[in-house]
Amino acid sequence: MATRSRIGVKIGNKKYLSIYCHWDGYPSGVGKLLLEQYDHIDKVMYLMSRGDCSSLHQNSFYADRGETGVDCAEHTNQNDMKQEEHTYLFKDSVWYYCSDNGSFKKLTMEIVNRN
Repeated sequence: MATRSRIGVKIGNKKYLSIYCHWDGYPSGVGKLLLEQYDHIDKVMYLMSRGDCSSLHQNSFYADRGETGVDCAEHTNQNDMKQEEHTYLFKDSVWYYCSDNGSFKKLTMEIVNRN
């Protein structure tokens, strides 16, 4: 069964970009990879440019398979991104995490290792 997530970044004052990730959306999956591999805005923006993916861990992006309509989505606030079981947000050089429409908390290795 899939553990869906949405991964986003804040751009400017009122713009957010996000992509959908189908598998391993829990903190010890996607969350851990984000903390370890996407720790700078340039890396996060590259991730957004790739669009939606099956698995962040396997680097399996839909566009690589020739699918269309999988570009990153735009939002006017961070709560609009809460469409999946797990939501990640890169804001002010820090990753934040939210599950099941809760509130965003700073994503830490403690959270990653707990889940």
